[in-house]
Amino acid sequence: MKSESELIRVAVNRLVIAIWVAVVALLINAVVSIIPWMFVPPYISQFNQSWSVESGEYQENFPMPVSTERSEPARPFYELPLEEKIEQASVIAVAEYREGSDGRMQAIITDILKKEPGTVSYYDVGDEHPGSSYYPMEGRSHGDGVILFFTGSPARMSVSMTYRGERISSLGDMPLSLFREKCGE
Repeated sequence: MKSESELIRVAVNRLVIAIWVAVVALLINAVVSIIPWMFVPPYISQFNQSWSVESGEYQENFPMPVSTERSEPARPFYELPLEEKIEQASVIAVAEYREGSDGRMQAIITDILKKEPGTVSYYDVGDEHPGSSYYPMEGRSHGDGVILFFTGSPARMSVSMTYRGERISSLGDMPLSLFREKCGE
């Protein structure tokens, strides 16, 4: 029978071996992650070649010219001024909050202010926009309705703005009637 100190020594040796194995595995992982950054040309050149079926060998493709002009990155839709949002939106809808049978406030589309020709939209007047519906909570107000800006085709909701009464607070209390006019221009 082994003594207690011998058992402790064996356990410590096994623990040391396990730690060294973990350290070596982490180092290998780090080296494998760094190699592509240190030796970029060999890795990139493999993407500039293509297999030719006729000749059965690789052929090198010529890279596309790279523009040296700096273009300003596209601004996110939500950062655009109102006029540009209206222009770039494929669908603009107005939804009114109505209480559902379960107490949930449903955003029911009451009007489509803009729909670009050929745009696929899965919402029509009378449909609920579930992403804008909510359950009321004490101390929180969501206004009387919401304006929905959709982009692309099929149309995806990009921005929403709530309104209360006939005013859109996020547009400096712009009257809803003026917003409708701007969408009709």
